Amino acid sequence: MKSGYIWVGWNPVLVDFNSCYVSSQAIHGTLKVLHTGLTLYLTTVYGEHTFVARISLWSDIFHLSSTLSDDPWLVAGDFNTIRDSSDRLGSPKTWLPSFDESSECICQAKLDNLRYVGIRFTWSTSLGPHRKQRKIDRVLVNSKWSMVYSYLEATFLPPGISDHSPMLVKVLASRPQKSPFKFFNF
Repeated sequence: MKSGYIWVGWNPVLVDFNSCYVSSQAIHGTLKVLHTGLTLYLTTVYGEHTFVARISLWSDIFHLSSTLSDDPWLVAGDFNTIRDSSDRLGSPKTWLPSFDESSECICQAKLDNLRYVGIRFTWSTSLGPHRKQRKIDRVLVNSKWSMVYSYLEATFLPPGISDHSPMLVKVLASRPQKSPFKFFNF
């Protein structure tokens, strides 16, 4: 098994992370925010470069989804595949049936893209007329995450030393909502 493609780092003063499952394409575990006691599930992904090798990733994600429907779950990383033809620039628009596998998995696992800001295309080759750009890095969430953390969004930052854009998701305390004053004059 290849190693070193996925790293999970955290500040032990702020959070505690315990891995529950590790494969060649994913690390899955629980993340506990220490000052609030909130617990969520986090899966970090590095998808293999070939369609055939990614089949086990789709299986892992689908299997995990069946056990996490009642818990906040975030899946983030480099999936190494596009979901839609609009997820690429600078190459032929030929659509291969194997491109559908990521969308089918995400749909079956009942995951959605977390609302994001910043860079749309998260990976690119060199500059110039032959430049290729892709959206292959994603932050996905299940419906429970959307209910608990509906005010959050991912940020895709400009690439630095890598050919990928860094992803940033901040877990913040929810803001109390003030009810507007209403007066009905009858």
